[in-house]
Amino acid sequence: MVPGLLLLASDSLPDNVDQCLAYSCERYEYVLAMQPVGYWPADQGRRPALIDLSDIRNNGVIHHVPWYEDKRLLDFTGAYQWLEIPSHEAYQTPAFSMGGWVFIRSEVIGSCWVNRQGFLLIGNRRGPGNWQPDVGVQLSIRRQQVIDVMSDGKEDVMNTRLWVGNRGGVRINRSFGQPNLAIGQWHHLIYSFQPRNPSNNDNTITGTGKLYLNGELIATHANIDYKPADANLQIGNDAWWWMQMHFKSGSLDGSVRDMVRFDRALSASEVERLYAKTKPLVSPDVYDDSIIILDGNAIAIDDLHVVPSATAQNALRILAGKDQTTIQSMADTLLPILTALLSEPNCRMQAVKLLLLLDSAVAEKSLDDAIPHLMAVVKDHEIPENERADAALALAAMGKAAVKAIPVLAATLDAIFSEAEVHPPRVEELLRNALTRALLAIDPQEEKVQSVLTRTFAKPMLELLDLDNVDLTGHVRFRELQSAMEAARHWQAMQIYRQLPLGVREHFFTFRPGGQLGYSAVTRHNGVTYKVGEGVAWRGAEKVPLDEYKAIVDELSEQYPEVNDWRSSDYQQLYRVPISRIDANGNKQTIYLEGRDFIFDGSDEKLQGWSIVVDELGYIHLLGGQHNRPNPHAYIPGSWERMGVSRDPASDDFPMQMYWVSREPGNIQSFEFAGRRSDPQALPASYLNYMVFEQSPTNETYLYGRV
Repeated sequence: MVPGLLLLASDSLPDNVDQCLAYSCERYEYVLAMQPVGYWPADQGRRPALIDLSDIRNNGVIHHVPWYEDKRLLDFTGAYQWLEIPSHEAYQTPAFSMGGWVFIRSEVIGSCWVNRQGFLLIGNRRGPGNWQPDVGVQLSIRRQQVIDVMSDGKEDVMNTRLWVGNRGGVRINRSFGQPNLAIGQWHHLIYSFQPRNPSNNDNTITGTGKLYLNGELIATHANIDYKPADANLQIGNDAWWWMQMHFKSGSLDGSVRDMVRFDRALSASEVERLYAKTKPLVSPDVYDDSIIILDGNAIAIDDLHVVPSATAQNALRILAGKDQTTIQSMADTLLPILTALLSEPNCRMQAVKLLLLLDSAVAEKSLDDAIPHLMAVVKDHEIPENERADAALALAAMGKAAVKAIPVLAATLDAIFSEAEVHPPRVEELLRNALTRALLAIDPQEEKVQSVLTRTFAKPMLELLDLDNVDLTGHVRFRELQSAMEAARHWQAMQIYRQLPLGVREHFFTFRPGGQLGYSAVTRHNGVTYKVGEGVAWRGAEKVPLDEYKAIVDELSEQYPEVNDWRSSDYQQLYRVPISRIDANGNKQTIYLEGRDFIFDGSDEKLQGWSIVVDELGYIHLLGGQHNRPNPHAYIPGSWERMGVSRDPASDDFPMQMYWVSREPGNIQSFEFAGRRSDPQALPASYLNYMVFEQSPTNETYLYGRV
């Protein structure tokens, strides 16, 4: 027995060591005899850690992945689940091999970016810069179960994956690569890399990559760049970024076994023997269409009426994602269950959608019979608002079939504003918005619908339009809209407005002179103009002269020596933020946010987008310099430190947003950083892009952007 197995008996195997199959012990011995720098069998059930049997003893962390107790396998379900192995110097050698067994239970999905979907079988996630070029190496399975190797930030280095791309602005459709891994089977994948010059460890290395599938060499490439990354190894998670999609996130749905890392390139014969000696004897369960997997739990369709309503609601949404033919094949089972769920709070709308997919006379009758109950729920003030909204949306899903519900829907909506002032719809007004949606979906031409929606929807919405500040008079229907508004024919105006092209419609609400969509870089208050940068969206910063940058580096280096290694003196993407105040007489005052040496890397052009506004009390708000969230690595050493802002994401002083507010009304020299997580003024969003300040006709200040 090899030394590594001494740990097995005492610390790694389940309590019933005597029941350990001889096969497992032989497998462990064989793999350990090959001297891996990492060997994670992933077959030791009930363990909270991913045990490493190699001499390195670098155990990993299991994030949310349950075990099959009887099969001693990890059970990934495509949710937010992954394995994480701490970085180790043994994984940063010029030559290496890595891989293991993977079982894929369902079609591979992932993030919304074309063909970057899929999961990371093993490799580095992303480095501190949190973007693709920071990846050392990834062995991934992409959409349509295609193998992909990413190395040194370059995708598909083995040419095993082909994707949809653009060339010269023209979309090019290419076929997917080969092979496409079969669903419902185990596959053994190993990627090896052999550098031409193994001594080049500190720089990007060029060498030969080899990809093996089930013991056979399927691809070789002799000119691959690789740079070892001091980053954790991860297994099973979304290979691109976390993206929630229909209760999956792009991570693996299936299992892994016998994951390995070597500090050398394995030979073809070694890979073949590794494949032969480690074949799994058991497989994860594969479910048919009558089973729904939610949060790692298998829910039978027959049980939907007995699980909590929130669980049933989410399960129905997953079920609705299946194709109509599959749903109709289960009609006999689904019909009574869905009919019962029409009376279940929060499940009604999803039940209606599925009954409509059944497309049968029996399902149609069930829907018709449910309308009186749904109407009663809508008008019952004793029932919680979210349940009443759900009932209204269920009627909306029925469309014209629910025409008998119009009087109740209209009266309920009308009563909401019987004594209150009618204002434009707000996000939090669940019942109001659901009733509006239902009336529009059922029959927008019905007289009663038009009457109530004119008062509660069309009029308050259209009164927001700034028809005098929009240079769209040349549009064919603009004059019609203007005339209808002047005559207070709001319903007619709404129909004209809805027929305008989308870009034209948006201009009425968000248009700014000079195409200021994306960021609001100029604002006016009490006759004074405030600008950030050029006062134009996407151009809120100015380049720092390189000779001046050198002087700033020299000045900062004594206190912050790391500034010497931040950006080179000839770097072309150095920016800072000028802010200008121009009074009614044209007198101009300009300052630099946080001083002339507050410099950032603007190679990501979104960091050059800044927005400014003066609120109703005269205080100036400034926001920008981020893509999704603040990136400490994009800002020159010393900049955050002098502001008292931490670069540690776990600290309360880490910024939620790059956000400043003036201490004094109208004073651009009094900006104070307000974006720390601990600051009561910090914005309640941890992720924001394309930030725009806007003010309502009543002078309230709003911020919107992509979250």
